[in-house]
Amino acid sequence: MARGLPDVQNHEDQRGIELDKVGITNLYYPLRIRDKANGLQHVTAKMDILVGLHSRQRGAHFSHLISALNRYKTRTFGMDNLVHLLKEIRKQQDEEGIPFDSAYITISFRYFVEKTAPESKLKSLVGYDSGFEISLNKLGYKCVIVNVPVTTVCPCSKEISKEGAHNQRGVVTIKVYQRLSDKRIIWIEDLIKIAEQSASSDVYTLVRRVDEKHITEKMFSHPTFVEDVVRNVIVKLKDQVKNIEYFVKCENSESIHPHNAYAETSGEC
Repeated sequence: MARGLPDVQNHEDQRGIELDKVGITNLYYPLRIRDKANGLQHVTAKMDILVGLHSRQRGAHFSHLISALNRYKTRTFGMDNLVHLLKEIRKQQDEEGIPFDSAYITISFRYFVEKTAPESKLKSLVGYDSGFEISLNKLGYKCVIVNVPVTTVCPCSKEISKEGAHNQRGVVTIKVYQRLSDKRIIWIEDLIKIAEQSASSDVYTLVRRVDEKHITEKMFSHPTFVEDVVRNVIVKLKDQVKNIEYFVKCENSESIHPHNAYAETSGEC
């Protein structure tokens, strides 16, 4: 159909400027994500698909980005399939234009995990904002991302107060980076558990009074600053997930302040 039509993207550009990232952002697309407990989970993902562009090429072929994704739409995605998809995207761009050495994909989605209330044993689903990043370049990496809601009790407030202590909900963010050659599966569920075990308590969608009592008593027996939460996460990463780079942060919506409490750090283990 396009035979005889000019291919403007392949026109030569005279300005001599490479572009780091060119492509599409905020693409919503249904995906099947690998699920540790159930095999797969259907999600609606928001995606950025980007490629590096040679200094002599006018533009990238955006339609090919979608075409490649469409060919993978029936697959269950883990890091291995995402790396293959990105390599195919880069190869197709190179075949249509001037070869270059980089491509990137970022995927974010709400991932649901079934949780059991601690005393009543009632089951319910909790959603976690999660995602993947893949970078295909000279320093290529793949990254799993989780954002985990937790509850914290202030250690200082508990220490100085005759009764009670202020407590609040926070969000723990964990990013775990692997080399592209690393074949290990780092499960979203495992990172969620690490975050939840690092705070005063995890949160539940459905509880009864007996659960509320249990959760409250657990919280007050495990007070944590945001600094404690971040350090606890890193200790667990070093014990359970080795040979990775990490970024960890915790941000609390403080119950007695108009501002948030925050801590972050990055490193490798």
